[in-house]
Amino acid sequence: MKYKKFKIHKYKAIENVEISLRNNLIPIIGINESGKTSILYAILSFDQDNDDYFNGNHLVAENRYEWDSKNHEISAEIEFNNEGEIESIIEDLKITKRNKLYRDLLELFQNGNRIIVKRNLDIREYSITNLVIDNELEKILITEIFKRTPFILFFDDFTDRVPTSIKFPPNYSDLSYIESSDTDRSDWHIYIEEIIYRATNKEKTLSDLLNTDEKIRKGILSDVTDKLNEDIIKEWKQLKILQRQLADDKINDLSIELDYEKNEIGFHVFKFSVIDKNFKGKSRYFTIQERSKGFQWFFNYAIKLKYNSKYYSDFEGAIYLLDEPGSYLHSSAQEELLESLEKISQTNKIIYCTHSQYLLNPETINIGNIKIAKRNNGKISLQNYGEYTDSKNEAGALSPLYDALHLSLGKHHYPRDENILITEGITDYYFFRMLQNSSKFNFISDLVIIPGASANNLKELISFAISWSKRYVVIFDSDDAGNTAFIQYQTFFGENQSDNWLKYQTVTDQNKVLLEKLISKEDQEKLKSTVNCQSVKKSITALFYSNDEIKSNWINNLDSCTTANILKNIDSIMTVLNR
Repeated sequence: MKYKKFKIHKYKAIENVEISLRNNLIPIIGINESGKTSILYAILSFDQDNDDYFNGNHLVAENRYEWDSKNHEISAEIEFNNEGEIESIIEDLKITKRNKLYRDLLELFQNGNRIIVKRNLDIREYSITNLVIDNELEKILITEIFKRTPFILFFDDFTDRVPTSIKFPPNYSDLSYIESSDTDRSDWHIYIEEIIYRATNKEKTLSDLLNTDEKIRKGILSDVTDKLNEDIIKEWKQLKILQRQLADDKINDLSIELDYEKNEIGFHVFKFSVIDKNFKGKSRYFTIQERSKGFQWFFNYAIKLKYNSKYYSDFEGAIYLLDEPGSYLHSSAQEELLESLEKISQTNKIIYCTHSQYLLNPETINIGNIKIAKRNNGKISLQNYGEYTDSKNEAGALSPLYDALHLSLGKHHYPRDENILITEGITDYYFFRMLQNSSKFNFISDLVIIPGASANNLKELISFAISWSKRYVVIFDSDDAGNTAFIQYQTFFGENQSDNWLKYQTVTDQNKVLLEKLISKEDQEKLKSTVNCQSVKKSITALFYSNDEIKSNWINNLDSCTTANILKNIDSIMTVLNR
């Protein structure tokens, strides 16, 4: 089964938020305290297998700004993979295909619909909202559904820490495996149990290890060491980002051990050790906490993934919730981390919150998939990039994305002895680059296009162009800002240089013409619909980072009005360059 959508209703300050999993790699950005992490916690709280995380604190959904906060619910739309999955559930329910439930489930699947499961966090109970079903059968069906849903994993770079030791009570052996009622029990207790269980091919439990003699215990721990090095160190060595960037952790001769001792008051104590043989082949022992932040991050990541109670060798479809991933990594390592996440997302779903421009590289991230968390009057909402309209907080919320967009342009050195077009801003750059790559317009293919930061910030670029280019053109909006900048630069650089500067024109107008005005109203609506944006300027950016087919389809179907306006400005540019 697959999760397709989550709906969050009244979770902390979240009123109503939907997260569609149509895309596999979904970044969430926003200013501090905008509610990004709350959205991840809400999704985590849907899966009862994660109730022990953070001592259950993520299940507390009350809004502290409301005295009467109630009806806190998370629902998920879950899709069947095939009819065989439905038949498997019916068989496990010990009912026949003659039962109405089988027909209802089959009808859902055949009509392309999903089963909707809701969790009430006030009473921590589940219900199915789009089936009429007996209460007892409903409970059993939900159990069967959860057996087949992918696991949901949460990673938080700021609060997740590998403990220095994991202690089990003296009476642990009297408690059930993975069902201890110890109030101090954490997810790391579960990981230790799972590590031992998996390392022994599910033949030995932690209780077996604690109740056996020392020689057998050493054998079990030896198997654990082999398993940890297979699952963690081997992948650590293969992970390109850490090989290249984290020089403080030499990777060639590292290994991990799980150490055990019984302390003076009878507690069973486990500790992870890192054995480093990089200095003249001599073994030196370190705790996980004594290694680099990068290694700690990866160790925590790998343990949570591999020893989650739902983990199997085939774990496609898992949902990863990452809060500020790679925050301890160097910027260039974060770029590599994004590549790694993109690979993982080919078979899994990843939702991550970030303030880092390096995790928003538009060459990897479809900016149309970026979500912006927003808090307004104490309520948290989530908007698509193309729908975001909060002008007051836009600079802060979108600054990492804007930084990422400019970062992707910073790859070129300033060109010498070439023809150059300088635009007022990045949107104009995207627009002319798309025209340049289109067969519809005869625009100079080797013209170097360079974006400015605004009409008032082009002085340096014009200076470089005068010194180094073969020929250059600057194109301004013919609005008040563009006209004012034109006059200021004319005073500074002289009348002769201003012969290289142009202002946007349409076939019918030479005044107050911005880039958007070159596009007819009909083509503007087509553009916004194509990339699901409300703003024309944002739509141009989103189109630029869309696939070639989408770009070509829009450009090749431009109407005669838009085409004439574009050609008029291209002709003006080429006239300057050909003087």
